[in-house]
Amino acid sequence: MSRQKTHHTKQFKLDAINYRKEHPDLTQVECAKNLGIGVSTLARWEAQFRDNDGDIPVIGSSSYASDEAKEIAHLKRKLRYGLVCQKNHCLDSCRHYGSIYSYRNNQQGKSLS
Repeated sequence: MSRQKTHHTKQFKLDAINYRKEHPDLTQVECAKNLGIGVSTLARWEAQFRDNDGDIPVIGSSSYASDEAKEIAHLKRKLRYGLVCQKNHCLDSCRHYGSIYSYRNNQQGKSLS
């Protein structure tokens, strides 16, 4: 039997991170158990908090304050996954994106013609 996916609010995620900070005597496992969430979930939220300058990103385009904020988030994602290409040279920091390699092969084929 599979578990139903739970969606937590941004505020709950921030409260969970603060709970972890306020209880340095507890392990990550104990904090997660007290909050009723998985250890990997808490770890992911903490990583997102660190990587996004003290904020938790919310999934969905309607959560952006402006088109500029939406574009910035889009470009940050592209940078994070190594998909920003400069002068026909792709950064391939994330191997599971096969499009990087197909793009590079296409670019090499064009330069040979």
